[in-house]
Amino acid sequence: MLAVDIGNSRVKVADYAPDGSRSFKSSFTLPRRASVDDCATALKHLYLLYGKSPFIDGAAISSVVPTLTPSFYGALEKHFGVTPLVIGPGVKTGLNIRVENAASVGADIVIGAVGALSEFRPPLLIINMGTATTFTGIDSDAMMIGVSIMPGLLMGLDALAEKASELSPIALGRVKSPFGRNTVESMNSGAILGAAGAVDGYIDIAAEALVKSGTSDAAVTAVLTGGCAKFVAPYLKNKAEFRESLCLDGLWRIWKNNQN
Repeated sequence: MLAVDIGNSRVKVADYAPDGSRSFKSSFTLPRRASVDDCATALKHLYLLYGKSPFIDGAAISSVVPTLTPSFYGALEKHFGVTPLVIGPGVKTGLNIRVENAASVGADIVIGAVGALSEFRPPLLIINMGTATTFTGIDSDAMMIGVSIMPGLLMGLDALAEKASELSPIALGRVKSPFGRNTVESMNSGAILGAAGAVDGYIDIAAEALVKSGTSDAAVTAVLTGGCAKFVAPYLKNKAEFRESLCLDGLWRIWKNNQN
């Protein structure tokens, strides 16, 4: 089974065996107007690159980029011979959602929550550090009570480089000191430690709200994922379980639960 998680910055994919083990996991970028054949070429190339057979029994798509969804759907139908499950309204996810409009909850939020609930006991705070940083609250009754969204780490850096004339884009790396000794170190430490402080602060605030929402006073488990999470995780004061493939694993589980 092939899981395809289409995000704003990257497309993440993983090939799963029937028992849920992965034969490979990767990510790549594509233009938002990529064609069916563009998407098929990218996927076929990964199977060739990892030396795996491209014959699959099924596929699932989670997407927050509407222009790419039909292209990947068509690529999987035309070139892989499967009809993919697309996460959206009407799909059985097993997730209980208590918000004003459940249909408006992003597919990325849904698969991350399902992935976390499959491994950890609620209450949970799921922190996904991608293009945006999202905080998803799951109370002790396994009910998703809401989401908070803030600009992502890289978004902040890009805005800083765009608006400040003397600053240029940088690549994230290890923080050597809270105080940089050159421009690159200063931007790197500010972005990463600032994000860590924001996440720590939110964990402290959200934990109390999650306990009040549910019927149990069990401790809240924070689960960290997303492309920027690995840079921030070492500098958190609060304990957070880092799961790089949380969303892909959740996508696989939803696909499996929808097989009759």
